[in-house]
Amino acid sequence: MKSLHCNLSYVRIIPREAIIFLMKLSKEEKAYISGFLDGDGSIHVRLKPNSTYRFRFQVSPSVVFYQSKKEKSYMQWLKNLIGRGYIRERKDGIVEYILGDVKSIRESLESLLPYLRLKQKQAKLMDFRK
Repeated sequence: MKSLHCNLSYVRIIPREAIIFLMKLSKEEKAYISGFLDGDGSIHVRLKPNSTYRFRFQVSPSVVFYQSKKEKSYMQWLKNLIGRGYIRERKDGIVEYILGDVKSIRESLESLLPYLRLKQKQAKLMDFRK
């Protein structure tokens, strides 16, 4: 009988601890991530045309970190530290680390808010508790 061999290297298992993913970080790590977001990041909402929605647009919130393609390994390190989101490489030589789901955005901004300086107003406007 042949033994079945399954390659599961592509499977991503998210532990329960990922639910409170930024809570595990130290104050210094949160301050560092906040400083990076203040300097090379963006907190924004985009309206995507979508005819299936009542007002013909879909609201798409994002928290994005930007860096040169040369620093892609750094962005991977940051993604591993935070434990959520995805990395996208743009054609203009920029790498983006994106948090695009509401739960990740809410949890990250709640955790980083005390340390943000330049983007604190934008973070407060992303209040999803309503």
